[in-house]
Amino acid sequence: MNMKINKRAQTGTILNWIFYKLPIIVIVGVFFILVLRSYYDVGLSTHNTENIILMKKLLYSDNLLAYQDEVSKRVYPGIIDIDKFTTTNLEENLENKNNRLAVNLELINLETEESSRAYINEDRARAWDDYENLGGYESSYLRRSVKIYDDNEIYEGILIIKVLVKI
Repeated sequence: MNMKINKRAQTGTILNWIFYKLPIIVIVGVFFILVLRSYYDVGLSTHNTENIILMKKLLYSDNLLAYQDEVSKRVYPGIIDIDKFTTTNLEENLENKNNRLAVNLELINLETEESSRAYINEDRARAWDDYENLGGYESSYLRRSVKIYDDNEIYEGILIIKVLVKI
């Protein structure tokens, strides 16, 4: 009779482990692994946000592309001043100390069908355009209808901005 009690106790202990304790241990283990994976998988990339801010700065800043009335000093963000649309002007008025980014801008006059290009970090903009799909680079692209101010005349146009950032 003593043996039967021990066998029942052993069977009860084994069943207790199989049905109660083991599933709880497995669930806690899986939860712990999922929490650790989510912690290590969180990679925060702000490049796209930085690119959008740069594009807005190009469009809205008075010393970059936007036309500014000389008399009232009012800035018209939807109008691109053709005299400001130069690589020299953009590089002088925009900080790019770390050389991580490059910008390729194209302005198309829809009435005369002329196309103008300007760059920020021109050498890298041309090189990164070729290597964008290889990895290690993030890009943002904006195509926007604009007005072009040229010698007191306003023309319809399209501005294409491509920002490339080396990760």
